[in-house]
Amino acid sequence: MLGDRIGDTLEALGFDLSEQTVSASASTELFGGSLDGSFESGVLSGSGKLEGSVLGAGVSASSSVNALGMTGAASAEAYLAKGSAEGEVKLGDHAGLSGRGEAEVGASANAQGSIGLTGMQGSVGAFAGGRLGGDASPEVAGLSAGVHGELRAGLGADASGQFGMGDDGKFHLDASLGLSVGIGGEIGFDVAIDPQEVVDTVTDVADDVADIAADVGNSVADAADAVVDFLF
Repeated sequence: MLGDRIGDTLEALGFDLSEQTVSASASTELFGGSLDGSFESGVLSGSGKLEGSVLGAGVSASSSVNALGMTGAASAEAYLAKGSAEGEVKLGDHAGLSGRGEAEVGASANAQGSIGLTGMQGSVGAFAGGRLGGDASPEVAGLSAGVHGELRAGLGADASGQFGMGDDGKFHLDASLGLSVGIGGEIGFDVAIDPQEVVDTVTDVADDVADIAADVGNSVADAADAVVDFLF
């Protein structure tokens, strides 16, 4: 990934990239479980996962600093119940569709931010009540455009944004905004580019074009030979 390459370059130049990290977390739940599965049939494949938990709480905080940038995050939550479902279907190596849905009744607060050589991101929010949300994101040839929506009954507000390379190795441009006073919601979008997948797709297409051109050339040569044999 880009961040790793920058780090390797700076280390080779003699920069100290040692990281100072502090983190702590605690969580508990009365009951929780998950179920997942996958399938594959020819060029079509997919996977899915279900998760749920009842009566839980958790807190966490972390921070880290090095020559490439700094990050910090803190969160707390308590809930009566929450659950999620997610799945992905892929057609071949370069096209797919993913989605996620989640529901929760509880209260939470969070703040997170990072800034460095490869970009910046941040989020802040607090909410108490019930919410139901979903995400959908089609991807073709390393380019994806996702949308997020959420319905809420309660009190809260939040906002988030990102510009730059993410931990997944993709370049992201995304933002979301949510507000509820009694009844409300949240909307957001995410545009992502996977550089490696783009390169792989272009390479595969170029190989296919070369194969087709070779087949056409061979067919033309065979036809020419047949004409020569017929005439002489």
